[in-house]
Amino acid sequence: MPSERSEDALARLRAAEARSNPALRSSNWGAAPPDPRGMICGGGIVRLLRRISFLLIVASALSACLFHHRRPRPEPAIFPVTTEWTAQIGDALEGPPARPPIATDGARVFVATVDGAVRGLDGGTGNVRWTVPDRPGTLSARQGLLVVREPDGTLWGMAPGSGSARWKAETHVAGALPAGLGEDAVFVGGEGLVALDAASGRVRWTADPAPRVSAPPVAWGKWVFVPEQDGTLRCREAATGKQVWAFSSKGALRSAPVVDEVGQRLMAGTGDRRLLALRLTDGHKRWTWKIGAEVQAVPAIFEDKVLFATHEDVLYALKRGGGNLVWLAPLPSRPLSAPLLAQGAALVACYGTRPKESFVVGFDARTGRRLGDLKTPSELAAPPILVGSGLVVALRDRSIVRFGFAGPEVPDAVDKPPGGTQD
Repeated sequence: MPSERSEDALARLRAAEARSNPALRSSNWGAAPPDPRGMICGGGIVRLLRRISFLLIVASALSACLFHHRRPRPEPAIFPVTTEWTAQIGDALEGPPARPPIATDGARVFVATVDGAVRGLDGGTGNVRWTVPDRPGTLSARQGLLVVREPDGTLWGMAPGSGSARWKAETHVAGALPAGLGEDAVFVGGEGLVALDAASGRVRWTADPAPRVSAPPVAWGKWVFVPEQDGTLRCREAATGKQVWAFSSKGALRSAPVVDEVGQRLMAGTGDRRLLALRLTDGHKRWTWKIGAEVQAVPAIFEDKVLFATHEDVLYALKRGGGNLVWLAPLPSRPLSAPLLAQGAALVACYGTRPKESFVVGFDARTGRRLGDLKTPSELAAPPILVGSGLVVALRDRSIVRFGFAGPEVPDAVDKPPGGTQD
C-alpha cells in the first residue's frame, strides 16, 4: 500500500507539473519519468528566468519610488544680469579715481579715492550716506568696523554707519596692504607686522624680527596666518604673535590663504607655481598641485572643492581632501579678482581682449561649465565684491554699479545697517 500511494502521489505531482509547465508535456509523460537533466534544461530554467524577471520588476518599481524626485541640479541662474543702481563718486573724466579695494560690511559699500576721501554708500540704493576727507589709504571692513590703512602705517578705526573716527593708531608699518580683521583684533602687515585691539586701536604686539609681509594677514580663531615676501607662510598666535609653525616656499606669496574649516586645512597658492593644502595645526603639507603660473588671488571654498584663479588664465577646481582635479576652465585673460561664489556660480573678473575692457565671467561651480559673462560699462578700477545678493563694481569712469543676478533673489537687508545700529 505505501508503494501504491507513493506512485499515485508521484503521478499526481507529475500531472500538476505538466499542467504548470508546457515544456514538460509529452505524449509519453505517463509512461516514463523525465530525465532530471531535461527538467533543469527545460522547465527549471524557465522558472528561474520567471523569478529573475519578477525580481527585476520589483527592483525597478522600488527604484522609481525612491528616486523619482532626484533630478539633475539646475544650472545657476546668473546671467543676464540687470543694473540695480549706479552711483557717481566724481567727474567721469577729471574726478579722482577709486583706490582699490572697495569693501563692504554686508550692508554698505565703502570706496576710497586717490584724493584721500572715503565714502560710505547704501548697499541697497547706492546713495552716498557719508564722506570723510583726508583719509588716504586702503580699506578693510567687517560688520561693525571699517579700517583705513595709510601708506605710512597710520590706521583709522571708523564707524561704518556714519564714518566717524573711533580711534587712530600709529603702527609705523609702511605699506599699502589692507589690514586683516579678526573678531577683536586688527593685523597690519607690510614692512613689519603689528596687532591692534579692534575696539581701541591699542597695540597688542609687534613681531620681532619684523617680517616683510606680502599679502593681507588672515585671522582665524586663535591664529593668524601671514604670507611673507621670502615665500614663508607663517602661523602665529593671534593673542601674542608667537610663532606656531612656518611653511617655506620659493617666491613671494602674493595671495592670502583661505581656511577649510571642515577639513582643518589651509589652502594657498604659492609664488613657485603650486596650489597646496597645509594642516592647520602644524603646517604639514597634505597635498600639492603644480601649475604653470603664480596665484595672486585668494582661493574660494565651495562644497567639497577649492577654486583657484591662476595667472595662466585658468580656473581650477580641486578636491579639498586630496587635491584631485575636479574640473578646470579657461579664462579669457588674466584674472583681476578671486573667485566669487554666488548662487552656485563662480564669478571671476578678467581683463578684456581690448584696451580698457573688463569682463566678469561666470561658471557653474560644480561642473565648470561656462554660464556667460558681463562686459562692464567701463574698465574695472578694483576687484568686484558681493554685497547681499548683488555684484558691486568700481569703474574707471568714477562710477560704482550694482548688478542683480537673473535667478531668484535672496532677501537681504542691505538697506539697513546690520543689527539695526547706525554704527
